Amino acid sequence: MLRLLALLGKIPGLRRWLAHRSYERMASGLRSPKWTFMNFGFVPPDGDAPALEPRDEPDRLSIQLYHRVASAIDLRSRRVLEIGSGRGGGAAFLARYHGPAHVTGADFSAHAVALSRAFHAGVPNLDFAEGDAERLPFPDASFDAVVNVESSHCYGSMDRFLHEVGRVLRPGGCFLFADFRAAAEVPDLMRTLDAQPGWQRVDHEDITAAVVTALEAGDAHKRKLIADIVRRPRVRKGAGEFAGLVGSRIHDAFRRREMVYVRAAYRRA
Repeated sequence: MLRLLALLGKIPGLRRWLAHRSYERMASGLRSPKWTFMNFGFVPPDGDAPALEPRDEPDRLSIQLYHRVASAIDLRSRRVLEIGSGRGGGAAFLARYHGPAHVTGADFSAHAVALSRAFHAGVPNLDFAEGDAERLPFPDASFDAVVNVESSHCYGSMDRFLHEVGRVLRPGGCFLFADFRAAAEVPDLMRTLDAQPGWQRVDHEDITAAVVTALEAGDAHKRKLIADIVRRPRVRKGAGEFAGLVGSRIHDAFRRREMVYVRAAYRRA
């Protein structure tokens, strides 16, 4: 896993192409509404777990990651953009639980956007749009907050992505970020984030241990979900790696801290 990430880091166009191809295939081939979140999850070490409706409990671990990211600021009455919204579960959670005026989920997979619209059609303050993180289809200064969860490691250019975040944020708006990198790359990632013109870091934490705990706590649920929705045995193995099942390379890399997961929040001047 680390060798692959290192290789892709040297060929950003390949990383971007592979990510787009993979996510389009997953969204077109795995259409079950049981799967609406695509992150590794989070177990809050301080007990800050949100109260959830019974229908949301199966996704608690993934929801808790979004809750941790979003709780860095007050999203009430704000216009929120999630970049890399995947199958829409995170954007729907933000819209339903954090009181924003409106949430837009943007993803570069047309199939994922179509699934998101179908899965979350009943949420009134939520919509989804096809959009490239490096060329967002939104006007300047159109959002109060931008959320980006476990998505940026797929992008071809972090610099272009961050430029677009700054462009669509209103003055005083906030960028709420969470993602992982190889441990050696995390200092450069944080320097890049800190160096954005007019951005002030307002929150930051290493959440690797809490992500490992979530991977282990959610292992049985993920195994059952994969068995239910992935019909081909050969594909199930790849799905287990993608999901970070216990014993997978990604789980081991987090456990050994060869991979590090960080969360951060920034305010734009």
